[in-house]
Amino acid sequence: MGSPAWTGEGAESCCGGGAPEGAEDFGLRSKTERVESFCQRNTPEGLMLFENAAVSFLKKIRSLNPHAKIVWAYGMLGDMLSVQIKDAVDRFRRENDDPDVWYLSLPAATEETMGSRDHPGPACHEAARTTADFLRKILK
Repeated sequence: MGSPAWTGEGAESCCGGGAPEGAEDFGLRSKTERVESFCQRNTPEGLMLFENAAVSFLKKIRSLNPHAKIVWAYGMLGDMLSVQIKDAVDRFRRENDDPDVWYLSLPAATEETMGSRDHPGPACHEAARTTADFLRKILK
């Protein structure tokens, strides 16, 4: 397994004192739900909580967009949760018999392709080509 899903400054205070501002916007009502949803750890339990939250997120998107093609594009700035996101997409497709949901792995940014202030530079625009090619394929 890779890096923890939630690390760095603020991780401990989040888990001890609630979720980031705006958590209610995601349909999370209680402090317990917010803490469990936003303070994942790189443990089997934490990663399963993340996967479950990702499936719930897809359900919410589908409920608001019943006829949309949904593409979860991820990985350009790290892929530490790619397995869990892929599993969530696969699980959602299987449990909901929904063939119009996909996971798209984006090309990883490198030190050589990054621009200023750790933002993707012009060389990272390959991700746009990857996304456009994928969308052309699924929208035929």
